[in-house]
Amino acid sequence: LGLPPVIRKLAGESRGLVLVTGPSGSGRTTTLAGMVEHINLTRPVSIVTIEDPIEVLFPDKMGVVAQREVGVDTASFADAVERAMRQDADVIMISQIVDVETARAAIAAAETGHLVLAAMHTADPVDTVTRFINFFSSAEQKTVRVQGSNYLKGIISQRLVDGAEGADRVLATEVLIANNRIQEHVINDAPPESYIETIRESEFFGMQTFDQSFLHLV
Repeated sequence: LGLPPVIRKLAGESRGLVLVTGPSGSGRTTTLAGMVEHINLTRPVSIVTIEDPIEVLFPDKMGVVAQREVGVDTASFADAVERAMRQDADVIMISQIVDVETARAAIAAAETGHLVLAAMHTADPVDTVTRFINFFSSAEQKTVRVQGSNYLKGIISQRLVDGAEGADRVLATEVLIANNRIQEHVINDAPPESYIETIRESEFFGMQTFDQSFLHLV
């Protein structure tokens, strides 16, 4: 898929929250499906996907996969996440976080030892952090920042761009990995420039900005 190698590491986490973001048509669903299939092929775990609609089918392999469609198998994303937690799923995939109830359920699942993979319709990692926090009321945001800093594992933001000389579209990614500096940025509501500087200087952790990704593609 053209994803950076660090995405395999994120898919190998045992718990926490991993967000895949980008505009419509940027391949978020494909990336999430690739991560779920990688887990399905390599780990004997229980996986629950919550989708609207179901787009990719996952036959059981090393893992066991149960797929739920919102409006058919469950009333809402948040309700399905709560049921998946009671079902003792190891991995929960949410096809989109669009409201505070789903965001709160995703944090609760990450807190209780699940790996949560979820998509959001945001432009880049900084926009994603801001939008996620803004789902919550101002009274809750400080607590959510602390929770998010503890359980966020990474954010993959992506764009599909035209390849050279009319080739197929290629994937550009901006990757944030939640190391100590990123955790401090989340807690302290740091400005976007602080995030970008940390991402740019943290290739050792697998991070990269969109500019670095574009340069690599060139």
